[in-house]
Amino acid sequence: MFAIQPAQNSSNETSTDKFTPNILPCRIHHDGPVDTLGRYWTPTTDEKDQNLQTAYFRGRKLRGRRVAIPEGYEGVIATPTDRTMPATRTSADVEVEEVTPEEPVKILEKQGTFDEYVVWGHEFVPAADETFVKGVEEWIKLAEVRIHIDKPDRPQDSAARTNIWGLAGGAHLEIRGEQTPQTRQATQPPASQPLHHPSLHIQTMTTLSNSTNPTPKDQSGRRIAILGTIDNQQGILIAERAAFATETPAALQAFHAAITDVNNLGDNDIYRWYLASSHSAPGSQQPPDLKINLIWPCTESHIKKYSEQVVRMVTETPEIYRDSIRPYMSAKREEGRLNWVFNILEGRTEQEDVILREKGPDGTEEGGFLVLPDLNWDRKTMGSLHLLALVMRRDIWSLRDLKKKHIPWLKYLRERLLEETVRVYPQLETDQLKLYVHYQPTYYHFHVHVVNVMLEAGATQATGKAFGLENIISQLETLDGDEEAGMADVSLTYFLGEASELWSNVFGPLKRGEKPLPN
Repeated sequence: MFAIQPAQNSSNETSTDKFTPNILPCRIHHDGPVDTLGRYWTPTTDEKDQNLQTAYFRGRKLRGRRVAIPEGYEGVIATPTDRTMPATRTSADVEVEEVTPEEPVKILEKQGTFDEYVVWGHEFVPAADETFVKGVEEWIKLAEVRIHIDKPDRPQDSAARTNIWGLAGGAHLEIRGEQTPQTRQATQPPASQPLHHPSLHIQTMTTLSNSTNPTPKDQSGRRIAILGTIDNQQGILIAERAAFATETPAALQAFHAAITDVNNLGDNDIYRWYLASSHSAPGSQQPPDLKINLIWPCTESHIKKYSEQVVRMVTETPEIYRDSIRPYMSAKREEGRLNWVFNILEGRTEQEDVILREKGPDGTEEGGFLVLPDLNWDRKTMGSLHLLALVMRRDIWSLRDLKKKHIPWLKYLRERLLEETVRVYPQLETDQLKLYVHYQPTYYHFHVHVVNVMLEAGATQATGKAFGLENIISQLETLDGDEEAGMADVSLTYFLGEASELWSNVFGPLKRGEKPLPN
């Protein structure tokens, strides 16, 4: 339980500052004041709707919706303290009444107030029924109902207690005092048993799964190859899970009903991960056969990402690059989308995340680079290691700017990235690392991705998106021409979604025999 009091350094209860909280759809690895906020957080209000805002954060466009606190209520920003409220019962009262001693009421210090906050989404304005938009109204109604149900025996009980409500897994939980984690470790599955199935005409099929001859399987676990014996002769059994039945709503409902033994592996913001079993009795010792990811509440961007979407392969010729793509890149760089990159390179922000800063082959800062963890990496699982190398120089926007004269610099960059990564993470060796660049990239400042080769190759590592650094170097070496010849002189083939600006403005019109739209 908590009680809110004015800060001790405040002269009176009305001396706190007014703030406007911003709820961002991303994680920021920082906790504390930011002196340079205005350099990279400059939201603008829409001219047509004063409740909508636009901002750019780390190269990504965010859209925000203002949410007002209902009349009669006040938003409070508070910090925890080690102090507690005096007990309302004495030890003698507890002894006479033979009741459990009161839980101490911890004090939160009031640092500021707010009468509105802004909820942000990626590219799209959060919907009116989004949790943080509609939630304030529903939570207040819920709290009023709860207070009515509680009917405290004494007025001081009602005044001293604050109910904090959380929502986890679809159930309402009343959390009194400190919040307990909703994460628990899943039990380890039992050891593999010898395989025997009459329909396969297998008399004895034994899995050999010791350290010298492990049972191979693909990374996602959907396919497994079992080495064993049949009639004293070795054989390999390859098993792969069938596709989910999704033909009818009834099939989806049957799948949902079959899920049992759900174990919560963890959560982060709107993302939750579970292990579960299908077609097994609740409480059975069957190992989990389902990995479930839940995104709740999801945004319109999530819905588009996981919905079926038409993707097109396009070929960008040197002429298309010169006439349409290069101007597009220039326009995007001028929109302020690279401020977050420059803040990192110039040492103004995120320096606690930088794990390596290296000078160039000539000993200058200009030819150097720095390395920090990618936002998608948990910073501890070596099998999914993902680092981001940002170069200091600003004349290279993308792989299109690489020329034959850059070959020595690229080789130095590759060598130092491999050497320093295995130095920082000695569990890995250089031949366990993969280096690539994206085209088209998310932002137009040259950067290299460093990943563990075991990292599951999703769309970001697919052909038509990821270009291996070694392959780029080799292509430059074999190009005809002088030192100025480069990647701008070749055609590149990659994929685009139909919702992208490059498809709408450039390649879509070209396919229809029309001129590309101006940037």
